[in-house]
Amino acid sequence: MAGGSQSQVKAWALALDLVYGTVAGGVVGYVLDTFVFHTTPWLTLGLSLVMLVGGMVRFIKAANRLNQSFSKDAEAGRFGTGETWDGEEPEATSDAGDDRSERRV
Repeated sequence: MAGGSQSQVKAWALALDLVYGTVAGGVVGYVLDTFVFHTTPWLTLGLSLVMLVGGMVRFIKAANRLNQSFSKDAEAGRFGTGETWDGEEPEATSDAGDDRSERRV
């Protein structure tokens, strides 16, 4: 699997983790509210919010880790593509004489 595909899988897993965690908190809260404590809707709301905040914290931490790995790849010349850098600089394109920023219409 290529490096780009792994990053996409990780991103989807993080997003779904946030959604599924919130839904699971709501379901558990609903069951506790309805059948155990009879406190509808407080445990449903409370557990949903707790799971949402927890999912957001995990999402932000993981996104920061991914961002750091992309930054390291960019500094090494791989630019987050998952490819290994062969040590050669990319070919420079010469734009001499084609300065479109000063062209008047």
